[in-house]
Amino acid sequence: RNFSLLKKNVEINNYKNIVLINKAVSNKSGKVKLFLSEDNLGGHHLRKYGDYKNYTVVESIMLDKFFENNNGRIDFIKMDIEGSEAAAIKGMKKILKKNKKLKLITEFSVARITGFGMKPEEYLKTLMMEFKLFYINEKNKKLIPVTEKDFSDICNGRKEWPNFLCVR
Repeated sequence: RNFSLLKKNVEINNYKNIVLINKAVSNKSGKVKLFLSEDNLGGHHLRKYGDYKNYTVVESIMLDKFFENNNGRIDFIKMDIEGSEAAAIKGMKKILKKNKKLKLITEFSVARITGFGMKPEEYLKTLMMEFKLFYINEKNKKLIPVTEKDFSDICNGRKEWPNFLCVR
């Protein structure tokens, strides 16, 4: 349903520079279950989370594999993939190495990353090995630098659903 809506949006707006790919992004390629949220079209997950009962099987791809023949550079990645962000980062190590000016925006949900079987602190540490992190404070329209000292507050939920801008 989401892909159909996206396709319709591209057609209605007559976009010509968009290539639609109907795949999930993760740290492995192959078939995976996508658990479906009944009340939130943007809340589907690659791991069973809460009381999600329904799922569909979708194709998953590592970004390193998808872009292995890409000779151009990748400047920007936006990830809001419901807890699978850490897995996606693991699947794009070559992209991170090759694209030194890459910027990344990633959603961060402790509950969903934990539900995916990853430790939120490890995800933040992985990001910090590659990037400087900035908390995007949408209310005040500010970027706030994040340090390892902030991990406890972030991972203990004192900042709910933060988004991070990650720059080199």
